[in-house]
Amino acid sequence: MQRAQFRRACVALAVGGTVAAGVAGCAGGGGLRRQPAGATAAPPAALATLEANANGIIDSATARDWTAVSTQLTAVHQSWTALRPDLTGRGARSGLIDAASGAISALDHQSNLLAPRATAQAANRLTAFVPDMQALYTTPVPPQIAEMMYLGRAIQFHADSSHAAAVWEDARALGTQWAYIRPAAQRASNGDASRLDLQIADLDAAVAKTSGTGDSPLPALAFAALPAAASTSGSGSPVASSVSAGMAVSASQASSATPSAPSSPAAPARTSQSSSGTPSVTTAPRRTGTMAGSGPASAPQATGPVQTAAAAVLGTLGALQRDFQGTGGA
Repeated sequence: MQRAQFRRACVALAVGGTVAAGVAGCAGGGGLRRQPAGATAAPPAALATLEANANGIIDSATARDWTAVSTQLTAVHQSWTALRPDLTGRGARSGLIDAASGAISALDHQSNLLAPRATAQAANRLTAFVPDMQALYTTPVPPQIAEMMYLGRAIQFHADSSHAAAVWEDARALGTQWAYIRPAAQRASNGDASRLDLQIADLDAAVAKTSGTGDSPLPALAFAALPAAASTSGSGSPVASSVSAGMAVSASQASSATPSAPSSPAAPARTSQSSSGTPSVTTAPRRTGTMAGSGPASAPQATGPVQTAAAAVLGTLGALQRDFQGTGGA
């Protein structure tokens, strides 16, 4: 795996400042994405199978249950074989397809090494591409939920490795995603949405304390006034870049990842679209604890204020996912 890493495009700008500052940066870099027009089909079962087994591998690898990992990895390969042509037919660009394939290959490699931590991280990086895949379909669950789950787990891994800068970056990206879907989440379940508000505030406080920023503005709360997207599914659903997973993706691949952009009135102007209706993604180098050679392979730890706060956020995100499914995204 290459050591090159890529940062989410424009999703976490303006923290501690004004949203306008982030808007200017996005407008200049052309980092916004949106899915191709006409995404009206429901996602195939293979996508849910891919996501569920990638998530399962995280737990199985952490528990060193390699029999379970083998079974789940087989399911990942089978679901990807079925899903890949459907994604292509829905307008997914080659960058997304190639990056997801690379993530699966990296997962194969780490599982063959029987490396608990590296296998779990590789599985989590695969889940980072799920939101962009979901954005190609119509689903009651906003793609941001899957993105936030990826980020919550990434925060835990980075905190385990004492990568404070990566923890901060992922925490503010998580807060940005939450700001976009918070009104829709309140409609799906005001109780779970309120609970998540408090848990994200707890996470922000833990991140600020751990990173030594003291009373600096909190990642999520800096976006509290950000208007929500008009809808949580369909062509206007905002999702962070699929290259956020930190996989070995070349610059040309990254620029062709399947896009999805906010439809919020306050969102930056969208970039011009190509013939396939998907603008390219601007990326930048990123150094995080998910880099190859970033540390010895060991099981993730569930200790520390940041890890504990992230675990609480993940639990409520799971509840919100069920809430959206129950309401049909209304």
